[in-house]
Amino acid sequence: MSDAPSVQDSVYQTLVGPIRIEVPSEKSANYALDRSLTRSRAILDVTRDPMTAEDIFRQTASIPMASLYHLLNSMVRLGWLRVYSIPNKGGRGNRTKVYTSAIVADPYPRTCPVCGVTVYSIENEARHRQSRDCL
Repeated sequence: MSDAPSVQDSVYQTLVGPIRIEVPSEKSANYALDRSLTRSRAILDVTRDPMTAEDIFRQTASIPMASLYHLLNSMVRLGWLRVYSIPNKGGRGNRTKVYTSAIVADPYPRTCPVCGVTVYSIENEARHRQSRDCL
C-alpha cells in the first residue's frame, strides 16, 4: 500500500488547511501582480454603484478592455463582485450584465459596531439593536 494520500484526503486538506498563495520573486512578475491588484482596486472603487462593463471601462480609462473582462470574471469567481442582469432600455435583445461590489451587495454577516456581536441580516440587526445586549 502506498503512503501517498488519496484524492479525497488531499481535497479535504486543501479545503481545511491554510491557503497559501505563491508569489514569484522575479521583478516582472511582481510588477504584473502589482498592476493587477491596482486595477482590481480601481474596479472595486467604481463598482460601489451597479455598472456595466462599458461604464467601468469609461470610469477606469487606464485599463484595457480585454484586461477588464479578464479581471471582472476573476473577481466574480473570487467573490469580490456580484453579477446581475437587467433588461435593456429598449426591452429587446439580450439582458445587460451589471457588476457591483460584493461589500455593497452583501454587507452581511458583519459585526455590530456597538457590542461586536455578529449579525446576519437586516432583520437580525434590527432585533439586535432593540435588545438589551446591544445597549
